[in-house]
Amino acid sequence: MENKNQLEELLDGLLKTLGIEKVDTSAINFLKKFKGVALIGDINFFCIPDILNLINLNKKDGVLTLEFEESVYKLIFKKGEIVSVISDQTYERLGEWLCQRKKLTREQLNLALKKQESSSDKLGKILVENGFISARELFIETVVRAKEMIYNIFHYQKGNFYFIEGEIDWMKVIEIPGLKIQELTLEGLVKLDEWNSYLKGLPSPDTVLRKKQLFKLEVKEETHQRILDLFEGNNSFTVREICHKSQSSEKETYRIIGDLIMANLLEIIDIPGDIIIK
Repeated sequence: MENKNQLEELLDGLLKTLGIEKVDTSAINFLKKFKGVALIGDINFFCIPDILNLINLNKKDGVLTLEFEESVYKLIFKKGEIVSVISDQTYERLGEWLCQRKKLTREQLNLALKKQESSSDKLGKILVENGFISARELFIETVVRAKEMIYNIFHYQKGNFYFIEGEIDWMKVIEIPGLKIQELTLEGLVKLDEWNSYLKGLPSPDTVLRKKQLFKLEVKEETHQRILDLFEGNNSFTVREICHKSQSSEKETYRIIGDLIMANLLEIIDIPGDIIIK
C-alpha cells in the first residue's frame, strides 16, 4: 500500500466515512495551502468588517488574503492596522490609478514603465525623478488609492479569506499611513450603503445594452471611450459582460454605464423578463 502523509490519511478517512473512495488531490493541495493559517473562512458567513475588526482587536501582524471570483486582494497588517494593500486588478495599479485621476498622461506612464524595465526602482520613484508628479501629490494619491481599494473590497459578497500571522519583511513593504481600521470600516459601510441606493436606479446585471448608431462620437473621458469601443461592430452586451470586459472596477463601470445611458449614447434593448426593444 502506498505511503501517505498525515494530511492525506486524515482526509482519506474523512471521505471514506462519507462513502467517497478516492481522495481528490486538489482538495489535499487546498488544505496544504492553509497550513499554519490563523484565520480562515467564507465571506458569506463572516463579513469583511468583522474580519478586519477581529485582526485589529488582537493587534496582529500578518497578511490577510481575500479571494474573489475574478480578483485577489492582500492586506498587510502591522499591530492590527492595515499598512499596505495589494490587488491583482490592472485598473488598481498605481500607474493606471494616476492616469484615471488625470495626474499622469498615458505617454508619461508608458515612458516610466519602459524605464522601470531596466531599473530596480519602484514606479513611484521613477515618476517623481522624471518630474511627472510631485512627491507630495504622489503621497496623497497613494493614500487615497489604498483607501479606495479597501472600500472596493466591501462590495464583494462571495469569496474566501485567510489570514497568515507572522513576521513581515518590512524592507519590501511600502507602508501607507492613515489606514485606521475603525475609520475605514465606518466610511466603507457608508459608501456601500450609498452605492446600493445608487444601484437601484441602474440596469440589472442581465440587462442588454447596445451603442446608439446615431453617428461616430468620441467622448473626452478615456474610461467612457473604452466602454463605447466594446460595442464596435454593432455588438450588444449585458451589463455583467461589460463589467467583465471593462478595465475599471465594477463600481466604476456601473457609474460609466449610467453616464452613457443618460448621455443617450447607450440604449437598453432587453430587460430580463421584459419585451425586447426593437
